[in-house]
Amino acid sequence: MSMFNVDTVGEFLQNNWGYLLGFVLMSAIVGITLRMLSDARTHSVKVLDELLVSNVDLYLQRLRDNRRLRWVFRKSVIEFMMLKGYIAKGDENNALQCIENLDKMKLEPQEKLEFLETRLSFFAQRNSAEQTVASRDMLVDFLKRLKADKTEKYREIIEEADAIVKVYIEKDVGFIDNLKQKASVTSHPVVRGVTQYRIARLAYHKGDEQLTKKYLLRAAKNLKGTSFEATIDSALRDNSVLNQ
Repeated sequence: MSMFNVDTVGEFLQNNWGYLLGFVLMSAIVGITLRMLSDARTHSVKVLDELLVSNVDLYLQRLRDNRRLRWVFRKSVIEFMMLKGYIAKGDENNALQCIENLDKMKLEPQEKLEFLETRLSFFAQRNSAEQTVASRDMLVDFLKRLKADKTEKYREIIEEADAIVKVYIEKDVGFIDNLKQKASVTSHPVVRGVTQYRIARLAYHKGDEQLTKKYLLRAAKNLKGTSFEATIDSALRDNSVLNQ
């Protein structure tokens, strides 16, 4: 037997129509607001990404002074955007402050992953051994706690983090054979080129000039037009560049 008959439902609607109408209106307002926020977020990201490449000073100014962005993005998202801007500008002191701030913030999983990858790259490029290793360990621990290391995509991120430490910090010449194997099987020219460049770096530390030149030339072919091109050209003229 049905709990409500037609008369009971009608009476309920009659007695509560004001609440129901309010609920419907509130749901509509929330839906519209969320849609507007999503559209504003998408537009802002597009504009900021363009500025990051074309005018990093204006990019940073917008993030600092545009109060509307505080309504569109969470504080941690803006802080991470600021970090990318300071890195692009070469402002190490402010970048370090952003990293310190982000270390203390609660981040969404994808945001946390991107931050830890950026953190690792930042310290590796500055030959900061302690912080590079710490960043790698933080990244690996984070993915393992989420059990994401069981997925191929995230296993590759862990492998890349380990490779950065072995090549740029530990200068582990015993890692050359692993890199040769990777370079021989990867189909992506940029990934292959970066791997070849890393082989050249380790070959330099090994003192093998012939191997260094061989892999610099291979890397030059695959990384033409990328940010590696100038470094490789310099290294071909003077191998000591590979020690930087």
